[in-house]
Amino acid sequence: MMLKNSLLNLGKDKYYLFIPFLTILVRAIIHHFIPLTYEDAYITFRYAENLANGNGLVYNLGEKVYGTTTPIFAIILAFFKYLGISCITSSLIINLISESITTLVVYKVLIRYSDSLASVIVSLLFVFSPSNISWSIQGMETAFFGAIIALSFYNLYKKYYFFSLLFAFMSAIIRIDGLSVVFVISSFVFIERRLSSIKILLIPLFIFLAWLVFLQIYFGNFLPNSMIAKLILYSGHSSSVLPNFNIVLSKFFLAGYYSSTILTSLFFIGIYVVLKKNIRLLPMIVWFFIYFTALVMSKTLLHGWYLVPPLFVYITVSGLGIVYIFTLLCNKFLNFTKYIKYTLFIIVILFSSLTLKLKLNQMLKEFLYEQTVRKPIGNYLNAVTAVKSTIFLEPIGVIGYFANRYIYDDAALISPVFLEINRLPYNAISVYKKIDLVQPDYLALRDRDLEEFYNSTKLSEDYQLMKNFKDSIFGRDKLDLSMTIFKRKIK
Repeated sequence: MMLKNSLLNLGKDKYYLFIPFLTILVRAIIHHFIPLTYEDAYITFRYAENLANGNGLVYNLGEKVYGTTTPIFAIILAFFKYLGISCITSSLIINLISESITTLVVYKVLIRYSDSLASVIVSLLFVFSPSNISWSIQGMETAFFGAIIALSFYNLYKKYYFFSLLFAFMSAIIRIDGLSVVFVISSFVFIERRLSSIKILLIPLFIFLAWLVFLQIYFGNFLPNSMIAKLILYSGHSSSVLPNFNIVLSKFFLAGYYSSTILTSLFFIGIYVVLKKNIRLLPMIVWFFIYFTALVMSKTLLHGWYLVPPLFVYITVSGLGIVYIFTLLCNKFLNFTKYIKYTLFIIVILFSSLTLKLKLNQMLKEFLYEQTVRKPIGNYLNAVTAVKSTIFLEPIGVIGYFANRYIYDDAALISPVFLEINRLPYNAISVYKKIDLVQPDYLALRDRDLEEFYNSTKLSEDYQLMKNFKDSIFGRDKLDLSMTIFKRKIK
């Protein structure tokens, strides 16, 4: 029935294919000019390539450490790698398709409450969303994760309860924070279906439990070591009850790439419309606030991709607010409906262009930095070190991938041996405790920390400087992102 309805819509609505096509086209063009692959994506890529090469789902050969937050994504990429398709290409294809699906979900909700042209104009907010564009072309699983969540809530919206639960549990398999989706979807399915929801729940739950059993057997833990490491490392970054309140408020609700104050006002108007018209979007609004409450209260530092999964909720509900005001204006000024649509189109394009320009400038700088510092470091270490060399560094993504050596991770994402030391205050002395513990052959240290290392540790006694890689891209203090390679002295 779902497939039949979708095929019928293909013939009836000329925008049904245009919206996803435009979504893919915009992202593909931007990726062509700024082929940035994000630092953390390379961690998953290394897991995937090791699996494809028959070495298991591992970062360092022979060590089954759950160091990627999305092992299922690594397994999918490994399948394509085995077929000869690079992880960068396969992740891009998966994410572009995922983004097109999410955009279509936004459009299909809006079309029920406005005409097709107005709905497609509002949907452009997602098509040109800077953060969605950014994280859909950088190799991360973010867009894939977001599409599965969008499908989960859309199926609940359409009362396809089994598929709603199935996609919800799939999101939890992709990333552990998808459990928040499972909680909300399961709660609303139970409210609507009561005891009959248990039967619907069984198959998705069994699939999820089977996945947890696999993780426990393979890694010895069904919780990501990377998640535990981040909680330990960042647990002391703020003593506030709401440590990330200012970050979420400024980045998401006030200004920047994620939103604006105006769009946030429209979001709350959209919530009013949902409640007034009893539109079946309350579950995803509830999840939106649960998700961001968890981020605000989290003791860990927030990275940009953490904010992206709920953006489709934000844009959909804000879109309902826009459609509501648009309808009021059209009813009041019947003779000017065409001009109101033109005005709406111009506002959406101008808003999207301004915020997207800011994001693209940032992405270009990040791309140039990776090409002039981290990637050259990785290639240099691959060229000058023995195959069995060990290297201590942080971050491990780009450098670790291109170095292709055994990596000790300062942040302990893939080096659980450092977890207890990371409970100490983070400084040169505590870092050198890790170095002393494992005695790596090479170090890659940030220049900003070198003075402290020289003054308070045995760095100069144990290691000799090999090569410095200076950041020439970002305008801030060059010591922040410049790095120096050291080699252990032979004694």
